[in-house]
Amino acid sequence: MDTSTDKKRSSSKISSFFKPISKKTTVKCNIPEEHISDNSVKELNSNIDSVLATSSHDFHLHSNDIGDYIGKNIDNYTKRELLVNHWVPPTNYIFPFSEHNKNGKLIRRFLGQQHLNNFIWLVFSPSKQGLYCKYCPLFNVQKQGGFQRNVELQKLVTQPLTKFAKLQGNTGDLHRHEITRYHNESVQMAKLFLQNYNNPKLQIHNLLDTKRMQEIKENQERLIPIIESIIFLGRQNIPFRGHRDDGQLDLSSTIEDGRSSINEGNFKELLKFRVKAGDSMLENHLKNSSSKATYISKTIQIELNDLCGKEILDSILKKITDKDIFYSTIFDETLDVSKRSQISLVIRYIDEITIREDFVAFIDAFDEAQLIQLRSSTNKLSDDEEVNIDSSFENYESCKNVEEISITGKMLEQIVLNQLRKMGLNLNKYVGIGTDGCSVMTSEICGAVAEIIKSSPNVRRCPCYNHSLNISISKSSKVQSIRNLVGIIKEVVGSKTYSYFEEVCWPSANRTMRNEMG
Repeated sequence: MDTSTDKKRSSSKISSFFKPISKKTTVKCNIPEEHISDNSVKELNSNIDSVLATSSHDFHLHSNDIGDYIGKNIDNYTKRELLVNHWVPPTNYIFPFSEHNKNGKLIRRFLGQQHLNNFIWLVFSPSKQGLYCKYCPLFNVQKQGGFQRNVELQKLVTQPLTKFAKLQGNTGDLHRHEITRYHNESVQMAKLFLQNYNNPKLQIHNLLDTKRMQEIKENQERLIPIIESIIFLGRQNIPFRGHRDDGQLDLSSTIEDGRSSINEGNFKELLKFRVKAGDSMLENHLKNSSSKATYISKTIQIELNDLCGKEILDSILKKITDKDIFYSTIFDETLDVSKRSQISLVIRYIDEITIREDFVAFIDAFDEAQLIQLRSSTNKLSDDEEVNIDSSFENYESCKNVEEISITGKMLEQIVLNQLRKMGLNLNKYVGIGTDGCSVMTSEICGAVAEIIKSSPNVRRCPCYNHSLNISISKSSKVQSIRNLVGIIKEVVGSKTYSYFEEVCWPSANRTMRNEMG
C-alpha cells in the first residue's frame, strides 16, 4: 500500500515561544512503471505538488500519529506530544486484523483495545495500521539492539507490527519486546526527557547558565505587549495593516504631535500609543533590538494571529471533548467575490447551563475537495490487487484531473466530517445539523444532510430560523387560497412602486378601506 509522509516546515524564530505549526503533507501516486511513461509520472507528480502547495489545510485526519514521524528528526515539543498526547483510538474504533495460513486453513487474528490497555508503552498508528513502541522510535537513536548492539531493530521500532498472531504470552511479540534492554533504556530516557521538559530549570545547561535563563525570560516578556496588541485588535474586529506597514517602526514622531503625516496601520500605531502611554518594556525592545528581531513584521503578525486562533479553538473544543457532551453543527456554503466556494462552520453545544454557538472554522471548499479527490485517486492506484491495466489508466486520469471539482452534497459531507475528525470530536455525539433549505443541503437522495446521517445516524436536521418564513410560505402555497393571497400581495407590492399609484390610487383606496372598516 502507498503511504503518506509529512514534510516538516522550516520553523521561524518565533516558534521557539509557541507550539510548532502543523505539518505539511506530501502525497505520491504509485503507478506501475510498465503502464505509464516517465513523462506521465512527472506530470502527475507536478500536478499533485501544485494542489498541495495551494492548500492551506492539513491532509491528515489523525493528530500525533507516531507512524508519521518514524525515521525523522523532530523537535522536543512534538516528541513530548507523541509521549503524552499520542493518538488514541476512539470508542468503537474498528481495528485491523491479519490473516494466517494454519494447517491449510486461513484464519484471522484481530487487534483490540485490550492489547493497548495491557501494555502502556504500546500505541497504534492509524496511518500505518500497525503497532509501535512509543519510546524506542524516539530515544533509541541508533535503532540497534542485541547483546552487542549490532542487530537492526525493525518491528515496533522502525517498522509497524502488523502480524497479530502472537501478541501476548511469555513468547509473544509484546512481552519479548518489553523485557529487552534497549526498551528499558528508552523508557528511562523518556522519563528524564519529560522531567526536564516540564521543568526547564532542571536542565543541566540551564543550571550552569543562569544568564541564559534570564535572557529567555526577557524575550518572553518582550513578546507580551505585542501579543496583547494583536489580541486587542482581533477582539475589537479591527484590521491590522494599512498600505504602509513594512520597515522599522519610527517612535520619534507620531501623527498627534504633527511631526508625521504617515499612518503606519492600526497595529503599528497601537504599538506607538502603548509606548507613549509608558510601556517601557515595549519601548526598550523596539529601540534596542535588531531590525530582524522586533517581531512586528506582517509575517509575525499573521503567525501570532494564527497561534491565538488555535488557542481559542483548542479552548472551545476542550469544553466539548473533556465532558464528551452532545453537539450540533451549523454550516453553509457560498461563493466569495473571487468565485471561490467557502464554508463557514459553527458548533452549538451546552456549556454548563449556557447554550453556546461558537464559530470554529472557515474552510476553502475547493482546496478541501481537491485533497479529498486526490486521496481517493491515490488510494485506488495503490491497491495493486484490484487494479488492472485498463482501470489503472482510468484512475491515473482521475488523479491527473483533480482540478475538476464539483461541490456536491457528498463532497460537503466529507469536508464537514473531515473537519470534525481533525478537531477530535466524537461523531457518536453528533446529534444535529442546522442548514438552509437549498437542494444541495436537504435533498433526500444526495444532499449533504442525508449523506452525513449515513455516517452519523444520531444526527437530526433542524431548519435554519432565518429561512423559516420562506419555508412556511413554500409549504403553505400548496393550498389554493393561500397561493392566491401571495399572488395578490406580490401585485400590490409591485404596483406600489409606481408613482401614479402611490400618489393617486393608493390614498383613495386607503380612505375607502378605512371608511368601510368604520
